[in-house]
Amino acid sequence: MPSVRSLIGEEAHEVLSLRAWGWLPDPRRWPAQVAVFALAFAVPVVGLISPQAVQVALFVAAAAAAITLGLDGRLLARLAPMMRSPWLALAVILMVFVALQSLRFVDGQSLGDAAQRPLLIAALVVLVAFVAALRDELAAELRLSGYLQSGLVVGAGLLVALLIYQLIVMTLAPPPWHDRLAKNVREINRYLEISAILVFLLAAIPGRHRQLVLLAAAIYAASLVAVGYWPPNQQITRVASDTVQLGMPIALAVLAAAHRWPRTACGAVFGIIGGYMALAPWLHAVAFRALPWVIPFRRDLILDRAEIWAGVAARVRDGSWQEFLLGRGREFLRFDANFPIDGTYAKELPFHPHNMVLQLWLDMGLAGVLLLLAFLWLLHECVATAAAQRRPGLLACFVMLMLSCAVTHSLWQMWFLSVVMATLALLIGVSGVPLVPGSGAASSQSKH
Repeated sequence: MPSVRSLIGEEAHEVLSLRAWGWLPDPRRWPAQVAVFALAFAVPVVGLISPQAVQVALFVAAAAAAITLGLDGRLLARLAPMMRSPWLALAVILMVFVALQSLRFVDGQSLGDAAQRPLLIAALVVLVAFVAALRDELAAELRLSGYLQSGLVVGAGLLVALLIYQLIVMTLAPPPWHDRLAKNVREINRYLEISAILVFLLAAIPGRHRQLVLLAAAIYAASLVAVGYWPPNQQITRVASDTVQLGMPIALAVLAAAHRWPRTACGAVFGIIGGYMALAPWLHAVAFRALPWVIPFRRDLILDRAEIWAGVAARVRDGSWQEFLLGRGREFLRFDANFPIDGTYAKELPFHPHNMVLQLWLDMGLAGVLLLLAFLWLLHECVATAAAQRRPGLLACFVMLMLSCAVTHSLWQMWFLSVVMATLALLIGVSGVPLVPGSGAASSQSKH
């Protein structure tokens, strides 16, 4: 019978047994330890306690990373090539543009609300600089992969415990108690999605494929049996997480294809995603009629989402040329409510397109999409130059992230934007960590 150590891995076992804990001799590295802990361990764990806490963990990691870079001048010297790259200019342009668009909110908003998206992008920039400057240290004394593995293991344990508790409450407690003792279906969906996205990073760590299979199977099984209450009527229902149940098989297929065709998979994945981003308003006009017949199961979900996507796509295409180029700013769409909210029926309620790409077209127009495509190209270069052993896992993680962005969530849900930024920071960090500590960037032989 396999031991716990063999199942979770040596690095994760050292972290979970507390043998890996302790401050490094150099106090200038203490903030770096905090940054790695907050990003790699805390994000998978706190996401299963409160998804909104992911934003806090991300900002803690970014603040600690900024302190690390500020305390050690030698690290800034390592960043000199990055300062001359398009990354910095693109990030500054994107932050300014997003800040301006965030102020164009038709229903009014606070300055703090408008500042959240630029601050999230700034946090990602700081974390990218951090992982670029400490590549060797992340593989050695900072134990990035160990904290990430242990965070995912603890997260999976919390998820199983939560679902067992949820089942007991739903079965034994009277319906009026459900909203106080249990989680609703939307909250359970969030927990499942965070775990399903991050788990594929295990495939980017050599020797962790069995751990990936075990955790991915547990997450998928949890998505099939999870129950929650539906807020309008307190009815007990299955969660039926569409993102997990449809997305994880696709991500696993990408993982297998990237192992089989390592040279072409990276270009194909990023090419398909980039093409979708550029053509989304027109593709959804076709998909509205074709998609329900192409996918014969989950017809209610597909029809509902396809109708929303087609309506938003038409809104993009039919706008003025100024709106097409620069977007409409932050805009809430409207729908007629057909169920009571807080005991009353509301004539109109705001909703979002359940598709961040379409909402980017709607809110920020062609200018925002071009900036995102530029970032996508830089991310492609990052993944394409990673060690060959890491590339399939990085691609699968990115595909799972993009599926969640394109099927479920809004561009204005700050908790999920924080998940996106944390995942990108981990993806970029893992891609640059050498397979052998102290070897610097992966050798050219391992990249091809």
